[in-house]
Amino acid sequence: FSHLSTLGTSPHEYRTLVLDTTDAATALCTAHVLEKAQQGAGTRGKAVYLTDVGGGFNNAGGGALDEEWVKLLAWLDRLKEAKGMNIIILGHSKLGKFRNPEAGGADFDMWIPRVTEAVWHRIVGWADVVGLAKKDIITGREGILSYLKTGKGVKGQDMPEEARRYAERVLAAR
Repeated sequence: FSHLSTLGTSPHEYRTLVLDTTDAATALCTAHVLEKAQQGAGTRGKAVYLTDVGGGFNNAGGGALDEEWVKLLAWLDRLKEAKGMNIIILGHSKLGKFRNPEAGGADFDMWIPRVTEAVWHRIVGWADVVGLAKKDIITGREGILSYLKTGKGVKGQDMPEEARRYAERVLAAR
């Protein structure tokens, strides 16, 4: 957290901090937890995975990871309060299953964050706004032709003019 400490204590003109990404920050926090566990007496042998921390009992590794995120979010709070900075946290997602709790309701796939559930709940509880951004990718001649013909994307959004000109150039060159 030394970079965050520097931002919090040194004069600067920055107004926004972007944490790119939750999964990368989680990897750094995990490495820190494992390093501390290897130095401490709380593990049997070398802690290679979070499940090794604390001898593998009571989800000690997951709890330690969650605590690192508590510290990280506290540092981000200090930047918001002391420096008036905007904080943007980016994260990747993956496709996951959602078990429908409704009787007879079908389970379905949905986008879920690429962090542990505990970390995700910490982030959501801390954040002012949580959103999902995605992009549609059109490939192949047929996809481009369809896009040009309708002027609409896969889900009906307008095709940006720059993308239309590029697609026309690509098709004309073939």
